Amino acid sequence: MVGLVMNQAVREENFKREFAKSIESSSAKECLRFDAQQAQILNQFAWEMAKFGGPQRAGANSKASMAATEIKILLSPAQRALLSAFAKGELPVVLFDGLLDSHIQDVPKELPSLSELEAS
Repeated sequence: MVGLVMNQAVREENFKREFAKSIESSSAKECLRFDAQQAQILNQFAWEMAKFGGPQRAGANSKASMAATEIKILLSPAQRALLSAFAKGELPVVLFDGLLDSHIQDVPKELPSLSELEAS
């Protein structure tokens, strides 16, 4: 078991290293920088989705769609253009800057099981 965990850790480290190399070598990388208000709203929606049960839960798509509509209003034309280019496959990598630290709020102690989420 220790060997499996170690191998998984090595694989994850290798993946991170290769991913970082691909980002470094990409000539078409862009950075989407969020201001404080945008970061706060994104963080709020992410926590609401987590409390809701995550993307597996029934109704998550409509909840995410509503959040995306609200967030889109807050984005500048340049930010929307960058995301549109990425969605069209015109940019291989988009870096995100200005997101809030995930340790600001407490992580829930217990999450529903996958079968509970899928049934709801």
